Amino acid sequence: DDTPFLLPRPAPPPWWRLWLEALFPVLSWLTKYKPYMLHGDVVGGLTLGMVLVNQSFAHAFLARVPLIHGPYSCLIPPVAYFLFGT
Repeated sequence: DDTPFLLPRPAPPPWWRLWLEALFPVLSWLTKYKPYMLHGDVVGGLTLGMVLVNQSFAHAFLARVPLIHGPYSCLIPPVAYFLFGT
């Protein structure tokens, strides 16, 4: 027989999974994350953390608020970007 072998199409994901992946894009790429990329991400995360901690204290000092408010205001956005960004 000369007809090509066709694989069946996979079933589409359920609606709730599509909704969650649209809300949290990290869910769609986290399963494809490769271990060799971890080193660069850790170095980038540590660099960002060291810069943001110092910057957050300076901003809190300039705003004349207690210094503890600085890290709270500058360390939450990267976590939010990890969850909701692409």
